[in-house]
Amino acid sequence: MAQHNSGCLYDNGRGVPRDDDEALKWYKMAARQGHPVSQVNLEALFQNGRGVAQSDTEAVKWWQKAAVQGQGNGQVFLGNAYAVLHSIIKRQRNGSERQQCKGMQMLSYVLANSMRAAAV
Repeated sequence: MAQHNSGCLYDNGRGVPRDDDEALKWYKMAARQGHPVSQVNLEALFQNGRGVAQSDTEAVKWWQKAAVQGQGNGQVFLGNAYAVLHSIIKRQRNGSERQQCKGMQMLSYVLANSMRAAAV
């Protein structure tokens, strides 16, 4: 919990200068120990490229870890990500067969990678 709180202080600049690198460091420590709110906060850093290279794969990995533990924001964010992907696939159904195939490949790739990442 102290690691999560330290991450929040640096993330929000409360009592210390705002520092994405320090927030990342503290959130990672807490997230790796299973702290679900830190996992969601870490996801936001990866999603927005704050203190780390932007990575949708890493973001989904942390969403899933939080969601599996029942963390509400993780479940909502992950559900929204899948809904967006589904709507892309659905739109491509109105397009060519090649577009449909490409869309399904993308969805399969994201789902497979995110499930594999969550298991790590």
